[in-house]
Amino acid sequence: ITRLWQYLALLQRSGIGHDGLKSGKQSLFCPAYPQPGANLPDDWEQVYPKWLVKLQYVVDGNFSAQHMKMKIPEDDISLSDG
Repeated sequence: ITRLWQYLALLQRSGIGHDGLKSGKQSLFCPAYPQPGANLPDDWEQVYPKWLVKLQYVVDGNFSAQHMKMKIPEDDISLSDG
């Protein structure tokens, strides 16, 4: 019940109502993350080293995934595609 409530609250905070869930609708723009065409200069590939400007996906805001693996994976059900 708790997971379902959290999922419904997430949908509500994302502004998803009766229109349905579209791909990428729950993702947020991060102004701190370097993104070509948004907050990087046109010659960013020559200016910055590759290791400095790289794509990074995180599961939570703490950059850790300590609760990602379930004790009983068979009991886990997916509430969303993401």
